[in-house]
Amino acid sequence: EQIRFSDAFSNAGRIVDRHQPFVLSAINSEQGVSVYQNASRLGRLETGLPKRILGTPWVIGQQGDINGEYWKGDIAELLVYDRALSVPEQRQVWSVLLDRYKLPTMVRTTDVIESDPELLALASLCHVLLNANEFIYVD
Repeated sequence: EQIRFSDAFSNAGRIVDRHQPFVLSAINSEQGVSVYQNASRLGRLETGLPKRILGTPWVIGQQGDINGEYWKGDIAELLVYDRALSVPEQRQVWSVLLDRYKLPTMVRTTDVIESDPELLALASLCHVLLNANEFIYVD
């Protein structure tokens, strides 16, 4: 099933296995939007979502007033924050939810590296060193 996070991000990824329970999360900030299933990123938009009018009634599981676009399934828990969570906060929330509902973690190594600036810097250094065509001796 395709994930639609908003009109500005209508193709936010695909659910890996819709027949198994999962944690679906989305992070929106000025740096971009990411959608995750069980802590594994499914989709990314390089810019944040445009400003929206949020004064209207909220409907969970439906995209505006479009008929036929409904969440088809159960919702065990809904967490909403008034800001984008930091990477450590995201991991903490995922850890709690995945443990609480006994769900598998599907984190890919690239997701962890891309979300951690220090690991990204180390990965860049390793690429440079491996492509340098030089021998490095460590004492």
